[in-house]
Amino acid sequence: MGIPGGKVEPGETFSAALQRELWEEVGLSPVIGEEMAVTRYRYPDRSVELHLFRCALTDGEPVALQAAAMRWVPIKLLCTYDFPPANAALLAAAGICRFL
Repeated sequence: MGIPGGKVEPGETFSAALQRELWEEVGLSPVIGEEMAVTRYRYPDRSVELHLFRCALTDGEPVALQAAAMRWVPIKLLCTYDFPPANAALLAAAGICRFL
């Protein structure tokens, strides 16, 4: 299970990249709010920097455009899913989950 996101294009802000990625991956254009957390994680072959933003949906329903399936889950159940280590570290840094 992943969280929508991807690489920031040259000249693009983090919030603009998130807006673009959410449109490409789930067909939504939410209002991007405050940045909640940032984490850097080193995998054996690369390092990643992840940013978590608060977002608000104003209309539309998500569609799994780049995945076989997706689902909305209550935030209290989010922490019961397995995440890649970098994503788990980001959710922990935001105080959402205590994976670590």
